[in-house]
Amino acid sequence: MAQQQQSTSATRKQANSEVTRTPNLAEQTGQQNAESINAFTELASDRLTPAQVLQLQGTVGNSAVQRLLAKRAARGQGDSAAIQRQFQPVTTTKNAHLRVDGAWDDFVGPRIDEGDEIVVDPLQQRTQVRRVRKNVTWTKAVGVTGAGWNWALHNGGNTYIRNTAVGQAKQYPHKASMDYKPPHRRSIDTPQYNWHHLTGEFVEIEDSVSTPGAKIAWHKGTYKRITPATGQVAALDADEERQINTETLEAYLLTRLEQAVRAGLGGVAWENLLVTTPNLKKIMYANNPEGSKALRFDDFGKSLTGARFVAYYKWVMAADGPFQRIQDGAAYVRNSLEHWRAYFNPPNGDNVTITSISVNGSDLHEHGLGVLFVKFNKPAGGPAEYTAAGEHEVVVKPEERSLEQGLFGTQADSLANYINTAVGLAGPDQITTYKQKVDAGFGTLCEKVVQTRAKDLPTNLVRPITQALKESLMFVLITGLTDLHGENVLWDAATGKPYMIDADNALKLQYMTPGQATAQNGYLAYNNQAGTVLNEVYNGAVGYETALLRALQNPTSFEQILLLDKVKDVFAASVGRTVPIETAVWGNRLKVFIMTPNVGQPADAPVQGVEPNTKWQWCNYWAATVPTGAGANAPGLQGEVGVRNGTNGNFLPGVEAAQLFADFKVGQIPFYNYEYGTGYVKHNGQTVWHGQPIGERMQGLFALFPNQIEL
Repeated sequence: MAQQQQSTSATRKQANSEVTRTPNLAEQTGQQNAESINAFTELASDRLTPAQVLQLQGTVGNSAVQRLLAKRAARGQGDSAAIQRQFQPVTTTKNAHLRVDGAWDDFVGPRIDEGDEIVVDPLQQRTQVRRVRKNVTWTKAVGVTGAGWNWALHNGGNTYIRNTAVGQAKQYPHKASMDYKPPHRRSIDTPQYNWHHLTGEFVEIEDSVSTPGAKIAWHKGTYKRITPATGQVAALDADEERQINTETLEAYLLTRLEQAVRAGLGGVAWENLLVTTPNLKKIMYANNPEGSKALRFDDFGKSLTGARFVAYYKWVMAADGPFQRIQDGAAYVRNSLEHWRAYFNPPNGDNVTITSISVNGSDLHEHGLGVLFVKFNKPAGGPAEYTAAGEHEVVVKPEERSLEQGLFGTQADSLANYINTAVGLAGPDQITTYKQKVDAGFGTLCEKVVQTRAKDLPTNLVRPITQALKESLMFVLITGLTDLHGENVLWDAATGKPYMIDADNALKLQYMTPGQATAQNGYLAYNNQAGTVLNEVYNGAVGYETALLRALQNPTSFEQILLLDKVKDVFAASVGRTVPIETAVWGNRLKVFIMTPNVGQPADAPVQGVEPNTKWQWCNYWAATVPTGAGANAPGLQGEVGVRNGTNGNFLPGVEAAQLFADFKVGQIPFYNYEYGTGYVKHNGQTVWHGQPIGERMQGLFALFPNQIEL
């Protein structure tokens, strides 16, 4: 009986005993076993990748894979992967305790409550085989949250949790608090939690500006670079340190800007007059008073976030980007000012010093750093218009303003002086002139007109309709001058006489056609009735008569008969600017270009109804709008310069797209030169359009004034 009880007891104990097994190849049966063996056989001669090891673990278990890797290592077959882990945070579905492998009755640590977050590895499981009750599956687990996970500390643990207590894996990425924003970064997109078993939980801030595939992330109390795909963690490099600190980035860009300007100037004696904080800021900031928008830091560097900020950073830092353009522009300024210094006291500018340089902040175009106000101190002598000793303040323009010189120069044969003489305008009634000198390769030296810009005139004042105002409106009619806004018309407040500066945009048919022409802002700011005045002047109404209209309609001298022919000759010998699309629109397009992360290829064609997604695709899209201004509420080249008789404009969209890309890459606003003699429109020296030459362009005026003779 005792023997029987002992046997029964032993049997019960054996029945209740727990056998721990790790799933392995021997436990697989049937088709599954065969497939696993085939997988081993197929891979036996190959180098195993991490993905392949994971696949084997999921089918034949860790023990079998460990044995395989050990055998392969003994044979000298080194693999690129070891046993793989897939630790991940989960939420428990019920109360549970951790257990140690093989001691399943013993609790490890405090109870884990339902809903707690722990970290488990579903690829590492143990099966507790029981003879009477159902087997139990245990999953590798660590009693820490995702944020508390540390691979080095927790990977080697030997604790498990019932698999039935393992709930949903925590989903990544998901929204994190804005508290993780770097304190010195102006703005960011909403941060996101993410996870990798080698790093634990981390907070993604933004793509790294320097390492593809990596993120700036908050991890274990500091900002790091983390590659989510591999879990690699590294300290931030210098670019990334600037990425998280707007103030540091700003200071760095100012320093780089100064270095670029100094490199271009090459150590000339007057270098420090150009390299001043106010001048540098006008180049760097779009919204600095009269800023040139060259780096657009306040528009972009301070406000953009996410992929758009990264795109801006890469654009501004590019080796062939805006800093190189600025350096080249500074070199142009050096050559230009040294040329004009010699001009003031030929042949080499001895005893001529530059005493002041101020950047105007105009947009960057083809050359230089925009318009400069420069003071030269010179001895007596030199050019006829600047013989006096002492200081002369002038405007130095990077473009060769041959048209402006031909229209308003002080030389006897300028159009303004020809008209003043031919129709008898004198004193305050004259078409105004100012000193100008154009030299190829060095831009234009222009007298600084010391008068009040129209936009700065006091408002709510009634100003007289002067004869000079009326005559200047007639001058606009026969030249088609446009761009006469509040900064380009200056007024002599004492006499009511206008000065038209930056007069390089002309021959616009709207302003050459009575009934279509409207008063431009530079006139409306002087007198809000300028629109009515314009119509009365063009109609020759009583009280609005002009000497120029009388001479055009009823010439009384040989010079008056040739007034329009003189206009044609001046334009035929000149090159001016045409604006098919307004500068403000180009500024917005430049912003889109900068913010678009993908460069693409020149052949990237836009797709109807689909927003472009590469820089080249955008440039091809915008190029297509230049002929007609479609989508930009603009006249386009066709509306600005017309189409040469018998042609369709011969527009070259591929050439135009390439020039847009070249401009935007360095921060330039597109600039179009109109060769009036040939009708060609050139962009960065490349012909993109065949517009009307001056002879065709003026046929409407000769029809309007039939008593004028065209030679």
